[in-house]
Amino acid sequence: MKRLVVCCDGTWNKPDNENVTNVEKIARTVQTDPLATGGVHQLVYYISGVGAGSYGADRVLGGAFGFGLLHNVIACYRFLAQNYEPGDEIFIIGFSRGSYTARSVAGMLARVGLLTKMALVQERLPEAVHLYTRTKMPEGAFGESVDEFKHDHCHATQVTFLGVFDTVGALGVPGFERDTPRFHDVQLSDQVLCARQALAIDETRLKFAPTFWEAPSDPSDDATEDPRVKQVWFEGAHSDVGGGYAQTGLSDTSLLWMAREAHAAGLVFDTELLGFYVNSGSDPICHNPLSLIYKVDNAILGVKEHLPWHEQESEFSHRLRLLTDKHALSVRVASSAVSHYQEGGYAPANLTAFASQTSGFEGIIEPVVRLPEAGLNLADLGSPPVPPALAGTVGTPVDQVGSGDVR
Repeated sequence: MKRLVVCCDGTWNKPDNENVTNVEKIARTVQTDPLATGGVHQLVYYISGVGAGSYGADRVLGGAFGFGLLHNVIACYRFLAQNYEPGDEIFIIGFSRGSYTARSVAGMLARVGLLTKMALVQERLPEAVHLYTRTKMPEGAFGESVDEFKHDHCHATQVTFLGVFDTVGALGVPGFERDTPRFHDVQLSDQVLCARQALAIDETRLKFAPTFWEAPSDPSDDATEDPRVKQVWFEGAHSDVGGGYAQTGLSDTSLLWMAREAHAAGLVFDTELLGFYVNSGSDPICHNPLSLIYKVDNAILGVKEHLPWHEQESEFSHRLRLLTDKHALSVRVASSAVSHYQEGGYAPANLTAFASQTSGFEGIIEPVVRLPEAGLNLADLGSPPVPPALAGTVGTPVDQVGSGDVR
């Protein structure tokens, strides 16, 4: 067996940015030496966010209109199809719009399965994409055609770990109203064994509404807990949680939490490399991304929310994210944010309201390491948490050519 790790970066984010995101940091720190992983190959595939190209047109079309999102989903899916063998484990990581990409990849795997290598050679990829994106077919015909396709051409796969930083379904770009294409399937399927999301308490841009994993739509099912899921609120704005600022004290905290959760699911990290990031000693500064253009955009969206024909519920109250959602699964608050709140000096209105609603966060505090912390021990992340099953031969990775980056 081997572990296939797919890393999807956010809008305008790429590996040669001066300050990289937590997605790139995870891609860089996954252990790729099989001698250090109990003989298991861990193959990493990284893809830049939409709009991250060097041409101005790509930045505008990709960043503002979301063009390229489906391309990124297909590229990640193709990588998995070219390298997957039965028994392999799949890990998918994303940030921001890359989180939406990551969740869409998992959704495509659940809906149409993962093409076998022979099916890929037989040019079945366009058909798989067609079945994935066709959401308006009659239910019976759609289900029958998908089931037949999955049986004839695909592996039935599971996603061992799906970890995302602050998923935003909207574009997050002021002045543009184009919604994410409706076919992107971001609901949590039964094929996902472990799902983790780090969310930003202090994000104030209305364009950056969080996209939760939600409970089943069956009105008879009131469950808001799922043992596979944790959705944890962290201190900071969008990129304080997903990374990308020079001051990384807050984003390092969510990075370490995500790395530990992925490790618990089986992923092994190079602790020396990961330690370089999380032991940086950077100040935990909460940034304010609300520039003038976003202030104008907030004002416009705020007016629209009060129009009589506006039906969508807002995820914000008084320009702060609502930390409660009646449909959201397994919501938690990071202990680092709770500690700062209890010490004083950090009391955003949404967190204060959430504390009142939950009797002081009773039963929903997620233990995390609050960075910087002297003498932090990462030794446990450098070895497999469980003995790997090494029956059969380990597959040979297939190199990719294109926008993705295999490591």
